[in-house]
Amino acid sequence: MSRRSSPAMPSSGSARRAVVHGAIGLFATVGSVVASPVAQAVPPTSDLETLQASTGLVLVSFDQANACPVDPWSSAVAEKLTSVGGTATAVLRNTETVPVVIGDKAFRTRGMNVAYRNGQRVDVMCGCPDADDLIQWVDALQAGQDWAQVLRGSIDDSTQLQVGAHLEVSQRAMCAGDTMGAFGEIAMLWSVMPERMPEERVLRFNRVGRDMAVLARADTQVAARIEGMRDALEGSLDDIDALEEWIALNRVLLQDDATIAWYDKVKDDKAALPLVTHAAPSLFGMLVAEHRWADAGHLIGDALDWLDARKELAGGLVLALDDHAALSAAERYGDAKRVAKGILKSLPEDPSTACRLLDRAVEAHKHAPAATHKSQAHLVAKCDNDVTIQLWERTL
Repeated sequence: MSRRSSPAMPSSGSARRAVVHGAIGLFATVGSVVASPVAQAVPPTSDLETLQASTGLVLVSFDQANACPVDPWSSAVAEKLTSVGGTATAVLRNTETVPVVIGDKAFRTRGMNVAYRNGQRVDVMCGCPDADDLIQWVDALQAGQDWAQVLRGSIDDSTQLQVGAHLEVSQRAMCAGDTMGAFGEIAMLWSVMPERMPEERVLRFNRVGRDMAVLARADTQVAARIEGMRDALEGSLDDIDALEEWIALNRVLLQDDATIAWYDKVKDDKAALPLVTHAAPSLFGMLVAEHRWADAGHLIGDALDWLDARKELAGGLVLALDDHAALSAAERYGDAKRVAKGILKSLPEDPSTACRLLDRAVEAHKHAPAATHKSQAHLVAKCDNDVTIQLWERTL
């Protein structure tokens, strides 16, 4: 997905962001508004009075769900506004003003960026835009362009699937409370991405799937449509691609219990072994959540290959703490020791790692007594927390 500098083509940077964090607002002005001091809380009345008395363009960014990052965009947007004679400053977000600034009926589970001109709301950009997204939006607003038409134009003018533009069209519909309209865009992406963008599998399952889940919580009609999509796959679960999609839609619907029921049905069927092996990374977390530590441990094939795959994921080594506990619960003590040593080697500067491995083993022991074992003594020698060691010793 390419990025262009023209305001006629919205960026796709926010579409590629699968995992985001943090929460602060950007209060930026083009015109004569006096900005509030950086990081100083502003009373709701002062915040709103500033907006209503403003001249020129005012951008206010809200992140009620703690879904969007502060960096890297705030300084870049400030530079853009300064270049056209404006000023910008970051202030603590003020959720008291959100219903007034955005609208009482707005869909407000993720980030929102509201444009005010001369005291009147003129546009909303939804989601978690990055610097380029916001700068292009400012350019369009300054040029008097309708951002919805800009988005549609980028979709119509391109021969490529413009995932970022479709996601933003969906987000705009969410902001307006049109959940079915938003779902139409999301459902289209879900259906065509496997063929047109097979390399974007992670984007499809994470970002598109996440937005689908948000819509399913908001609208029972959307949830019913997703259930229909999921149910249509149930006759094809012997196909790996269909199974993967079925599991993903179960997760969207918060119905992991259906996935676990499938696993319990086929786990002893040798013919289903390739399917279970493929689904193992998804199944593992579900089984741990159900305290089925031994079953989770049996899902792991080659322990070091599994650990190598963990290392490729953000936070993967934290997840690997559960791998060690699950392997121990499954009485695969040799593999558990190899995984523990691999984790310790990857985090040589963190003295708490050995203790954390023992802590997870003790937690797993509550549901699977085999999870703690004398073979873990090498971790005791590296752990400097006497409480952790005592709790571990009591389980033996």
